[in-house]
Amino acid sequence: MAKGSLIDQLAHDYAILFAFRVVWAAITAILFLLILFQLIRNQKSTSIPRPPYLLLALIAFLFVVSNVLGAVPLRTKVLIDTSLKMIASSSMVANFVRAFAPGVILWLVHIRGVVLHEARQGGDRGEGLPFVVQIWKRSIDWALVLITFILLIALHGYSLDKNLAFVRGRSDPGSGDRYLEEVKVMNRLLHGTAALILLLAIN
Repeated sequence: MAKGSLIDQLAHDYAILFAFRVVWAAITAILFLLILFQLIRNQKSTSIPRPPYLLLALIAFLFVVSNVLGAVPLRTKVLIDTSLKMIASSSMVANFVRAFAPGVILWLVHIRGVVLHEARQGGDRGEGLPFVVQIWKRSIDWALVLITFILLIALHGYSLDKNLAFVRGRSDPGSGDRYLEEVKVMNRLLHGTAALILLLAIN
């Protein structure tokens, strides 16, 4: 493939990725504003728990930030060092979203389960709490969220260190073994986090 056609293909792919990030950022920004609007409108209501919705608003805001940080280097002529820092920051923020978004959704499901159960019991929790409302279920959910977040942070660190090792490996062939070893560790972390995120989604 000619050099010119390869550059054109990369520019086309970057343009698609840029558009994808902008669309997601716009949709999530609207969701963020709607959550804030509902919180402000119902701020005096005691029937709507605020903490899970505040966390949901924070996750929506961070998702917007992550997409903006990831989109800017794709369409602007920023320095390579600045571009790498923005991409690394975008990845770091996205890790928080990936880990805690399932957690806050499960939190909301738990609250809805409590409300529905109390409605059926005439305002009293009574006996026979449904599976989704059990305290041990909630504890397991948040334990999985925290483990996922820790693994994502480790994956992020290994990814950055891998890139540094790759640069060092160009001038020092002896460091290439370290690069390959870190790739293996990073792949294991990637598989582990993917499995946990899938488990949270099924959960």
